Amino acid sequence: MSQTFNLSGEAVGTIPDTQPATNPEIALNTPHRPFTYGLPPEVLGEIFFRSLPAHPMVHRQPDVTVAPMLLCHVCSYWRAVAVGMQQLWENLFYSLSVYPPGPAKNLSLDQNIRPDDLKFLRWWRRKLGNKSVNLRFVVRWFKDYPEDWGEKGDTESFMRLILSARSLDVDKGFACALRMHLGTGFLSSTSKTSTFFLREGSGGFRGVLRNFPQDIPFGPRLTPFSTTHPVRRIFLEAMTIKERNVAEIQWTHLTHAILMNVAISTQAWFLVTGECVHLESAIFHIQGCTEPGHVGDAPNRTLPRLRRLVVKWDPSEFKQPIFQNLYLPALTGLRLHSCLSINELHQLLKSTPSVKELHLSYRIPADPDHYSKRGLLPSPGSGIDPILSCIPALEHLVLQINPFWNKEYREIDNLVDILGTTPWLELGRRGNPIKRVELTAEYWEWMKKMIEGAEKFRNHIEGVNIVIRDDSPWGRDEQLHGQYVDFGFDDLSFVLG
Repeated sequence: MSQTFNLSGEAVGTIPDTQPATNPEIALNTPHRPFTYGLPPEVLGEIFFRSLPAHPMVHRQPDVTVAPMLLCHVCSYWRAVAVGMQQLWENLFYSLSVYPPGPAKNLSLDQNIRPDDLKFLRWWRRKLGNKSVNLRFVVRWFKDYPEDWGEKGDTESFMRLILSARSLDVDKGFACALRMHLGTGFLSSTSKTSTFFLREGSGGFRGVLRNFPQDIPFGPRLTPFSTTHPVRRIFLEAMTIKERNVAEIQWTHLTHAILMNVAISTQAWFLVTGECVHLESAIFHIQGCTEPGHVGDAPNRTLPRLRRLVVKWDPSEFKQPIFQNLYLPALTGLRLHSCLSINELHQLLKSTPSVKELHLSYRIPADPDHYSKRGLLPSPGSGIDPILSCIPALEHLVLQINPFWNKEYREIDNLVDILGTTPWLELGRRGNPIKRVELTAEYWEWMKKMIEGAEKFRNHIEGVNIVIRDDSPWGRDEQLHGQYVDFGFDDLSFVLG
């Protein structure tokens, strides 16, 4: 028999640990029988599977309002079928109650995690059998050790649950607790994790930072895997990477990477991008950080498999251009959030000759004579080389507009005139591959005005589809920071590639 739990995680009853019932009369003892009580378990199981929430990792367990927990609170027949279906239990989001270690003391998961939490996780793991699981943990910190916690819990089953995770999504609090529990070691080589998320600490984490060694909460040491473990997809948020700790992550294995609000030195950036030779897609929201020593020209690096890339950075924070001597021959989708002149942009695009879809934020290309570094599309007679001289395959261009700094962009007709006459784009020219230009704004109020203006504008560019977007890919990227977003690493909102 296994326990069931209410929304607070407290035991409220028992569930038989049985395989799916074969006799529908098992439900006759329930006072309110659902109409499905007579269905065979394989049919009911298919209904159960289809009832799972579309985004299970946003439902914190135990949540009896949605499947699979809901299915265990209807009748004994439903319980028996549900607990026998391992695939119903493959996604788990749980909040752990943890008492932080005292200063200069070690943390042990069996001593510092609430025993009832460990009991619930053991119950959940039994439902999985030999199935691997997608795990998401956040930590709720206690300032004082609760007297009602009782005896220490069982961490053996808990660690087996972690090792069975094909996707492990944790906040910094749990990562710190796990790192202290492991000491100088790592998770067992039997770990099934190929996707790892490390997110900013949840509420209360700042208050317990002093209880952990100073170098743990902010660097790659938080990752619990040895450098021989083949993590393929990684999400890292709010950490600092310097040259000395680049080797704490095995970048060579990665096929997908997201670095969100990560401070990285120029030296470390050159090393990381030199090792990501199997990378296929990436989002890099990075800030520069200083590191002693001279930084010469970047070494030659090639990422032969990278197809989609999003980068947000301030060039003034890095000692060398971050795309210097970086060659991306297969890149088809590129989104940039920065401040770059025409010449700086063209120098960068020489690294990406196969780009078909390009997204440029509102300060690209930048006006060198304006203190705001506002965006400025080159006018006729400017003598600027066309963008197609760098990326001749470009088909799809997305431009972020800031009408506050660029008053001439406020009227859609005028903006389309500028797009149609700038020698930089050569839109409408015979043989020009650019067939779609999308316009969006940094702020919703300007986006709304652009949409309203688009309903009236009559100017067109022959052979080019001009579209006003009601969303922003840059805004979508920002949502990754500071909140949970449930989407795949491949979904970077590019149309082509």
